[in-house]
Amino acid sequence: SGDMLKGGSYNLTIVSTGNSGGGLGDFGVFLHEAVFTVYLNVSSSANDRQLNWVLQYAVVNPGGVRLDNLVPPFPVTQVKPEWPTDLVTKYRGQTLVVYAVIDTEGKIRRLKMMQSPNIGFNEAIVKALDSWVFRPARLNDKPVAVKGLLGIPISAAR
Repeated sequence: SGDMLKGGSYNLTIVSTGNSGGGLGDFGVFLHEAVFTVYLNVSSSANDRQLNWVLQYAVVNPGGVRLDNLVPPFPVTQVKPEWPTDLVTKYRGQTLVVYAVIDTEGKIRRLKMMQSPNIGFNEAIVKALDSWVFRPARLNDKPVAVKGLLGIPISAAR
């Protein structure tokens, strides 16, 4: 549905600095660095009304290199979390925020819950994200690691 193009790219990338915004709160992850925000479509079909997930990310140790040629990480394997129905009903509309590093092989590393309305969501989101694989971010045509925040809206799977 409109947010991602075929071939694995995004229609829109928001660029900001430090904690100036991009859809998620300031969790002290980004300081004085370029921060990019993209929206992940995790819908499994046209009938799936799953809300987009937010990915805010920055290059790990860019070393003063210009980021003009940065290609964002892109999920090639996605697994949606299976949350308890009673929790989804109670907390629908709220957002989980997870810190992670997407390494040069596209694997998610160093997962850490930053915001969760109920601990009952945590195990399911960690289990789901452990199965995700990204096409890694690329800078000057080389894979680079990025650190980021994933904002995951709580909504019922369809």
